[in-house]
Amino acid sequence: MPKTLPTSARVCDKRGLSSREAAELESSLLEDFGVVTAESEDAVIDKAKVDRERRKLRRSLRTENATVTRSPLRAVYFDGHKDVTLAVQKRPDGVSHRIQTKEKHVAIVVEPVSVYISNITVTSGSAAVIAETLCAELRDTGYDLASMLALGCDGTVVNTGHIGGVIRLIELKLSRHLLITNEASKVPYLVDTGSDLCCFPRAQLHDRRPATSHTLSAANNRSIKTYGFLTVHLRFADLRRTFPALRRRRRRDADHRC
Repeated sequence: MPKTLPTSARVCDKRGLSSREAAELESSLLEDFGVVTAESEDAVIDKAKVDRERRKLRRSLRTENATVTRSPLRAVYFDGHKDVTLAVQKRPDGVSHRIQTKEKHVAIVVEPVSVYISNITVTSGSAAVIAETLCAELRDTGYDLASMLALGCDGTVVNTGHIGGVIRLIELKLSRHLLITNEASKVPYLVDTGSDLCCFPRAQLHDRRPATSHTLSAANNRSIKTYGFLTVHLRFADLRRTFPALRRRRRRDADHRC
């Protein structure tokens, strides 16, 4: 039997399994394969062993990341989830006891090199706390936020809200929008808006087109004429990603450009 369980620990962290659930599952599999029997229980995997393997894996990942040469920060991907965690609470009479509490954990990965940074715990799920903790963790790890071009996350309002979302608050800290440039057309893209449509000025069209019947509405309630679709080839060299699939984006009237 292997003395270490690095793959098991990695899968547990990836799938969000508790150490107790993982220990029961792995021990039952060993019993089905005949490794664990009534006469031989030496190979039984308990919760403490899974805990040790998970801590060992996280320490090794941190050590590996600490030795990686810090390249300019290009993109950061983060994802949060709530976990049930055991905590110690002290009663008014001074007696301590264990309770179950929910904690918000956020995993951070830096792209395009796919470097795992950390799994941080935030005191609340508010956008302000997540943005502040995320920036502090990146600074403590040695990354320069000034070179960041994009943020990746799910589309919840907490992350993508145009007034108080995590991405918007980080933009305010940086005093700029997060833009990446399409190397094929040299057009900068704002990739963090969470908008339903991506619009372009009519000036980018090379031919004359009549306005369509589809009209958009701006934030100030002004009407925005549209002139159809255009095929765009996306290639973002800064992120070392090429998107060969052609995307179609609706055009915007040049008179109503922001």
